Amino acid sequence: MPIFTFDKITFLFHNLSLYSQDTWRPTRRLTLSYGLRWEFNPPPSAKNGQSLYTLAGFDNLAVAHAAPAGTPLYATTYANFAPRFGAAYQVLQRPGLGTVAKGGFGTFYDLGTGVIAEAAESFPHFRQRTVRGVPFPLGGAAAPPSYPSLDPPYNGQSFLVFDPKISLPRTYQWNLTVQQSFGEAQNISISYVGAAGRKLLRRVSMTGSSPNFTNGSVIDLTTNTATSDYDALQVQFERHLSQGLQILTTYCWSHSIDIASSDVASQVPSKYVSPELNRGPSDFDVRHSVKAALTYEVGRLHQNVVSAILRRWSFESIFTARTAGPVDVTVDRLFGLDSVAARPDLVPGASLYIRDVTVPGGRRINPSAFVVPIAERQGSLGRNIFRGFPLSQLDLSVGRTFHVKDTMNLQVRADSFNVLNHPNFADPSGDLSSANLFGVSTQMANTTFNGVTNGLSPLFRVGGPRSLQLSLRFSF
Repeated sequence: MPIFTFDKITFLFHNLSLYSQDTWRPTRRLTLSYGLRWEFNPPPSAKNGQSLYTLAGFDNLAVAHAAPAGTPLYATTYANFAPRFGAAYQVLQRPGLGTVAKGGFGTFYDLGTGVIAEAAESFPHFRQRTVRGVPFPLGGAAAPPSYPSLDPPYNGQSFLVFDPKISLPRTYQWNLTVQQSFGEAQNISISYVGAAGRKLLRRVSMTGSSPNFTNGSVIDLTTNTATSDYDALQVQFERHLSQGLQILTTYCWSHSIDIASSDVASQVPSKYVSPELNRGPSDFDVRHSVKAALTYEVGRLHQNVVSAILRRWSFESIFTARTAGPVDVTVDRLFGLDSVAARPDLVPGASLYIRDVTVPGGRRINPSAFVVPIAERQGSLGRNIFRGFPLSQLDLSVGRTFHVKDTMNLQVRADSFNVLNHPNFADPSGDLSSANLFGVSTQMANTTFNGVTNGLSPLFRVGGPRSLQLSLRFSF
């Protein structure tokens, strides 16, 4: 199997600062940051003199065939220029009161490789032989199969290819923030953040039978036919550590819309549905999100017994809440010989949800609200129009640090996750083919938020029942 190598060259340069002063007004400062980044990202190649293969003429399965060895997996693009610009302006500066406005715009390119690293696991790089009922030792039965022929027809083979004219996906991002400080320790900021993704990768599988592809051969194709748009209002209040107290509170309203939320998951091929018909809320679209964190460290008090007991203790609390995420309702269907996960038709006037006290959350998606069309087409139901369950959780932590000697410290800590034992259910299943499980949540939410644990604190374990963690750490 070939080993892939990826090459990338990036150039960037920037920066300029301007200062202005008016004797009749407070000092104003304008800072500009700008730059230009150029991305050169050719397709991967094989090491050690090996060859990678792709298809030629795959847009017409009747004549498609394996391209000659050494044919690039996709064409290299050279005009990948990414300008960046940012500005910050100090509107007001007074003792204990300051206002800063800042904003920026930039173009950002993705690598554009998607799942191409898996190409070495598809035809003709991947070979396997399955043997059953053969006595051990296997002997000649364990010999690897011969190399497959590169000439059509291809029997039960799998190809992973990119559109030869594919270009690097890019995102245009912009933001505007007004930050107001109240003294040296407190500030509040209000931001608008926007992004537009264009020429994003979209993966589809073309299966079926043709003169050159028989017995369930599959062509896994990646194209530039996806887009995305994101808008958000972000509010943040922050109190830096002062007199032992530190506070951080954030609120975000956002809306993310796209055609494909992942370059890994396959969608219905374009011959059955236009990519634009898949445009809807992103798989990770969450409209409202609130987080609040508070830390209090007990400092040195008066020299008495109370001080000896309370000093070096720290208390932390984190509250997390968000509205429900999207659920996409699909059903497994055969379009000709193509097996696809398509959306059904929505029954006019039907209730989308029904109450059911026997299922988690007391609510399920109504299976009677859908009907599978007879014709080979995408249903009238939009993508990701249903919602799962909201999430909220309060975590508490308490600890004390004991000074042992010089730079040696011993910390005792207790963390309580989901201290109120509030149930947080995972999104319900949207697979209409699974009649018994459709529209019902079958498990609790993940034990980490978006699969990541916060690096500053062991809190932020979102989901699951109430749990307690005790720890003892010695540092030197």
